[in-house]
Amino acid sequence: MIFLDLKLFKRTISPVFTGYILAPINQLGEAAGVAAYLALHQNKSISEISGLDVKNVLRTGGSAL
Repeated sequence: MIFLDLKLFKRTISPVFTGYILAPINQLGEAAGVAAYLALHQNKSISEISGLDVKNVLRTGGSAL
């Protein structure tokens, strides 16, 4: 098990108890992957991909937004 020592909170915390921290990080990675996929298949750069398109693909796939 990995433990994080976050000096900001002045305590050691475990990822087991920090689902509220890890869930947004997972969603960010998922969104980045979808944006990369869309850019590749639409022959665009990442900056040209619409956030709404990414959101729609994530919702279609059942992601928690």
